[in-house]
Amino acid sequence: MNIYFDNAATTVVRDEVADVVLRVMRENYGNPSSMHFMGRSAAGELADARKSVGDALGAQPDEVCFTSGGTEACNWAVFGSAGVLFREGKHIITSQIEHSAVLESMKKLEQEGWDVTYLAPDAEGRIPVESFAAELREDTVFASIMLVNNETGAVNQLAEFSREIKRRRLRTVLHTDAVQGFCKIPFSVKPLGVDLLSISAHKLHGPKGAGALFIRSGSKLHPLFFGGLQESKRRPGTEALPAIAGFGVAARLGCRELAATAS
Repeated sequence: MNIYFDNAATTVVRDEVADVVLRVMRENYGNPSSMHFMGRSAAGELADARKSVGDALGAQPDEVCFTSGGTEACNWAVFGSAGVLFREGKHIITSQIEHSAVLESMKKLEQEGWDVTYLAPDAEGRIPVESFAAELREDTVFASIMLVNNETGAVNQLAEFSREIKRRRLRTVLHTDAVQGFCKIPFSVKPLGVDLLSISAHKLHGPKGAGALFIRSGSKLHPLFFGGLQESKRRPGTEALPAIAGFGVAARLGCRELAATAS
């Protein structure tokens, strides 16, 4: 018998999820963009998964955009925001303890002339709200602070960061990498106050190859890719429906079990 202790890296796929992935691969294999019966059936599967992930986040289904995983979702949040906001300012706040999906993206922006502030964690591994507030400027157009650290498990106070932005009446777009927090700690995007939020299926007993970016209604992002109208014209490319359907089941079950544990 294997004893596995690396769930922060990836998780075993649940039986219920594997069953759905296999069913969609074998039975509901149409292209969700096609207008014929099989395409419409696949589109229904996609819509069900989108609603399940949205419900787990406390978001509307049209605020959920599927990606290939957490890394793409984080890259899109960073570069997509930069592509829209550069005329308003070129200062960004992040932390020294972000996942490389965010840190490497920030380094790339620095090479392109952006001014990036990297906040240090305190003794408990958290980013102090006071440090965040002290670095906010009129030209701070974007901030990315992870919700739960993938190495230490420290939980950051994203709602407090959001309140500070609003208190100062700044237009700073706030993103959080919530890959390690989704369906593991209770949160909802509205009270969290974020504009963008990244998640990944394989961290909560879903399949690899599926993730999502929550994009608050009204938020603008430049696309990373071009060549199709999928995901409401925001992320082109035929959706990986088997993995996404599995993601929907994993999110629904994970959310239900978290609620039962929290109560």
